[in-house]
Amino acid sequence: MKLSGLLPLIRSTSALGDALAALEQGSPQRLVLAVSDGAKAATIAALAQGLSCPILVLAARPDRARALVEELAVWLGDEGRVSLFPERDPLPYERLAPDPEAVRERLRILPLLSAPSDGHAPIVVASGQAVAQRTLSPQAQAEAVVIVGVGSPLEPESFLRHLSASGGYRFLPLVDEAGQASRRGGIIDVF
Repeated sequence: MKLSGLLPLIRSTSALGDALAALEQGSPQRLVLAVSDGAKAATIAALAQGLSCPILVLAARPDRARALVEELAVWLGDEGRVSLFPERDPLPYERLAPDPEAVRERLRILPLLSAPSDGHAPIVVASGQAVAQRTLSPQAQAEAVVIVGVGSPLEPESFLRHLSASGGYRFLPLVDEAGQASRRGGIIDVF
């Protein structure tokens, strides 16, 4: 179901019109609107429809953030535009390894907040707990990226040292989940 056809009607309300005018002029860096829980997704979708800058939406709880992602996808009619910035499962004082999928998803979403958009800027929804947890700085993330292309030369030893130094990969004989790497002769598997 897509509700995006209703967004122009929502955008035309006077209260939202004032907020849109302020956003389009670029005056506020932050916009705070008081709306009921049932109207939040529609209001955010109406505001986001015409904006070209990335949008970060904070929700009080992780379950509310997940629900808001689903609601925004319905209102916008574009599931790829809305992303959930997940929280890591272990608390900071617990000595447990974080879920590799959650770490991978967090790292995938961070560049969306600073990347220039092509007309439809991304919307990232996060809980307060998710944004309070530490992550890589943009500089550290940029330094950790290695681009490997078909037909381009790759020095295996240097590449493996880079994976090891980044601290995010475990070297195992068989690679079957995110955060694992393996070398078998001239073959390097990375997930």
